[in-house]
Amino acid sequence: MAHLPPFPSRDDVITTQAPRNRFTKRIADWLQAVVDSLETLDTRASSLVAQDAALAVAVAALQPTRGDYVPSLLFGGAAVGMTYSRQQGYFVKTGRLVHAAVRISLTAKGSSAGRATISLPFPYEQTDGENIHPSGVMGYGVDFAGLTSPPTFWLTETMAILTHWSATQIADLTEAHFTNTTDLLFSCEYRTPP
Repeated sequence: MAHLPPFPSRDDVITTQAPRNRFTKRIADWLQAVVDSLETLDTRASSLVAQDAALAVAVAALQPTRGDYVPSLLFGGAAVGMTYSRQQGYFVKTGRLVHAAVRISLTAKGSSAGRATISLPFPYEQTDGENIHPSGVMGYGVDFAGLTSPPTFWLTETMAILTHWSATQIADLTEAHFTNTTDLLFSCEYRTPP
């Protein structure tokens, strides 16, 4: 902040015998210094307001958003005749980080065929050229058919692809691995695209 010059006193005028216009000039200079100081304060105040607004936006972006969603189990991208006793999804999104939990309990697997996938509540950020995958846990899974290892999963941009370890590699789960009473629960954490 600019330092204000001392206001001209009556003694200054008397002791220096300064002419009236010189005293007026000193008052005008002092008033200009006051105006300059106020403009500086106004600029700084505007800057602080802008910083506060930016901070408010940043803080709001970091507030967790919680909600439910309805996950879809698909075989080959379809779910013809599939019915559920439970089809529940829950998420917590903080900034770009998402934690999702899914519970699916079938009463009929239907007639669709192909790779087993489950929808995500938000898109997943793929990492090109990097072999980095989000964390996740298949916490529970019963009434699968023909599996010799617990089911696992990996994510693509919009879905979880259900997999298992075969004798030599990871293989996709298909409708053949599900029964009319398959029940599963999984959770994962991942980042959304910017």
